[in-house]
Amino acid sequence: LVRWCQSQGIAVTAYGSLGGEGNKANGKVIKEIAEKQSVSKSQVLLRWALNHGVAVIPGSNNPAHIMENLDLVRVKLDAEDSKALENAQKPERFRRWHSCKSGCAS
Repeated sequence: LVRWCQSQGIAVTAYGSLGGEGNKANGKVIKEIAEKQSVSKSQVLLRWALNHGVAVIPGSNNPAHIMENLDLVRVKLDAEDSKALENAQKPERFRRWHSCKSGCAS
């Protein structure tokens, strides 16, 4: 769906990008990449979505988290990081998780 929308010039937005109420950005692969880069797990997932042309609306009432969510410029995911995320298991508390084994946005 994301690829089709993008091919039609339709912007795709991930509302509640971190799993809705309460940050659910958890998982072994997410944690490993975040630790390697010295960034938060949220930043890893938000950067991945942006790299795939998906706008994100993470939402937060916490000023520190809002600033963290905006500080994505320094987060760089290499091809290995992206592939690891795309093949990872669904984080435990996520309701949905798009495994890229069936095709990612780009």
